[in-house]
Amino acid sequence: MNGRFIYDIAGFLSEQDERLLPTKLATTLASIASFDAWAIVCFERDERPGIIDYRDQRPVKTDYCERFFRDDPFYLAAKNECLAGAYQVSELAPRNFQATAFCQDYLAAANGFTDQIGYLCSVGNGKTLALTLTRSATYKKYRASELSEFQLIAPLVTVALQRIWTLRNENVVVEEQTEDLTKKRTNVAFDNFGATTLSPREHQIVRLLISGESAKSIARILGITPGTTQNHIKHIYLKLGVSSRGELFGRFIDELTQCEAA
Repeated sequence: MNGRFIYDIAGFLSEQDERLLPTKLATTLASIASFDAWAIVCFERDERPGIIDYRDQRPVKTDYCERFFRDDPFYLAAKNECLAGAYQVSELAPRNFQATAFCQDYLAAANGFTDQIGYLCSVGNGKTLALTLTRSATYKKYRASELSEFQLIAPLVTVALQRIWTLRNENVVVEEQTEDLTKKRTNVAFDNFGATTLSPREHQIVRLLISGESAKSIARILGITPGTTQNHIKHIYLKLGVSSRGELFGRFIDELTQCEAA
């Protein structure tokens, strides 16, 4: 194990930004042997794969996910619950692999294809992460000594992939919770805004105005005439002490700010 690998893995372990972890892991592995494309993909039985991150000239998010993944030996291995570890693609591929559309039309599409090493790692709930390290035609096949080194550090890479998955999911949960809280506060602000001053119909129109609807579209949505809508808007402005939609929106922002502070 070379000194650069130790230095890079220390950098990976100390990194707190989960968005940078996939690239740092790939950089760490490149200190063992070079490759010109990598991807971290989440496989789930009979589902389209989810792309965690990648560096590849191939159209991973379109061609791979839409057309070719079902012939990917790493997808098939994950589907068959292959043991976690490092594998050369030839260990997993069927005999006719070189003739498959996945190999000819996808892997070899950019700069040709020479070899691929990948890691499989179960992350629970029927999901498996695959980290693939691909060599184009500008490289030779991985040497046996390089494969041995990749296999030697497989337990470490497994932990690294699990960390990427865990932090990614934690951030997704936080983002969803933040989004839900924002929606709740916005709805409370809408409910409170002008509640003691406006009639139910006027309150309905205010919500549509603040949401960006024009007077014409409000009339269509509510099934009333444009003239009636304009009269409602005049009464709303008068009751709330504003003279334009901009002032109305400003008053609503004040209400929303109070909800966020509560």
